[in-house]
Amino acid sequence: MLAFFMTVLILKSLYAAEVNEISQPVSVQILKLGESTAIECYIESLMNKRMWYKLNTDRRLQLVAFFDTTYNRSEISDKFRQRFSVQFDNINSHLSIFRVAAEDVGTYFCGALFLNDIRFGPGTSLTLKDEIKLPELKQSNVALIVSNTILGIVIVLLLWIICRTRRKDSPEAPDRSSDSKQTNETVVYSTVSTAHRSLASRPPPEV
Repeated sequence: MLAFFMTVLILKSLYAAEVNEISQPVSVQILKLGESTAIECYIESLMNKRMWYKLNTDRRLQLVAFFDTTYNRSEISDKFRQRFSVQFDNINSHLSIFRVAAEDVGTYFCGALFLNDIRFGPGTSLTLKDEIKLPELKQSNVALIVSNTILGIVIVLLLWIICRTRRKDSPEAPDRSSDSKQTNETVVYSTVSTAHRSLASRPPPEV
């Protein structure tokens, strides 16, 4: 009886040690549609029966792959067989995804089987980048934009020509300085002429 309890305690301690040795160093991967990736998992233990599970966005758990490091054998579930594969050895248990699609979004857990129980790593969340797509312009919209641009340029040119023509046709303002100069000359001439006539009309002085 004592030997049985000792065996159970030893198995529990080994079990706890085995569970702590499952690691997924990358917690989040953000990818674009069509990119390929590898989700890393390291299991440094003697647990040779390993697997990958996917937790969907609707909280459903799906088996992706099961592999045995002892016999170097792996099986991929039918739903994931086309684009998923596993690379594994005694330590590495990586899940590769070729050409990521929208349906691949979720959290992936690397697990190991020990004493008919599965223990998982912390998980790696796979998400997609939000791509901002510019609205596509139809051919009719492009033609309308071009025609409006040309019309705007023509209107600006016409306004410039009209303003330039009006400036040429407008009468020039009289030169006030010239008129003032002519008036002054006339006044001086009149003054001199009057003085000359006055002198000419006086009788000569008697001797």
